[in-house]
Amino acid sequence: SGISSNGLFGTVLSSQVNSGAIGDGGDLTIKTGNLTARDGGVVQTDTFGNGNAGNLSIIAENIELSGTSPDSSFGTVLSSQVNPGAIGDGGDLTIETGNLTARDGAVVQTGTFGNGNAGNLSIIAENIELSGISSNGLFGTVLSSQVNSGAIGDGGDLTIKTGNLTARDGGVVQTDTFGNGNAGNLSIIAENIELSGTSPDSSFGTVLSSQVNPGAIGDGG
Repeated sequence: SGISSNGLFGTVLSSQVNSGAIGDGGDLTIKTGNLTARDGGVVQTDTFGNGNAGNLSIIAENIELSGTSPDSSFGTVLSSQVNPGAIGDGGDLTIETGNLTARDGAVVQTGTFGNGNAGNLSIIAENIELSGISSNGLFGTVLSSQVNSGAIGDGGDLTIKTGNLTARDGGVVQTDTFGNGNAGNLSIIAENIELSGTSPDSSFGTVLSSQVNPGAIGDGG
């Protein structure tokens, strides 16, 4: 949880291909009873260089993600990502848990900002609950696979298998493209799905979607 006292460093578990490096990142596997990340805590595999990001696999009884850093410069994130300037594909993000709770601007995502495809995001959980936005109102609580603006590559598929999926007050589940590439497919198998409300300031809706955004080149999932 949290960031350094000077605000420059987040609390991070990661496997990373750094800028200028040539080679693939390693896989990151976590098996635990409870995984809690808050106030800017990050678990990620990503690439800034010439190489693929590793896969991120999490097996836990309970996963709780919440908030951003006090100055909102760091989000609370589980991710695998191709960063701007990188050449390579993102890793797959796989989560198996009893309960996944994300709130107040926390993000679970695979995405690409560079030259490469985003990985797939797969979640198997008994219960999934998404709610709220960040304290500064800029970030929603999101499960997503995304092709971001300036990226060249396809988005990953987002697959959810759950007993109960609840999203409210700005919770978002989406695959979409803002760049040059197709959005991934969105597949949800659930006994119960409940969607309700918007963020308190109505800047974020509660959404399940796959879309091609303005300026993007590619197909929706």
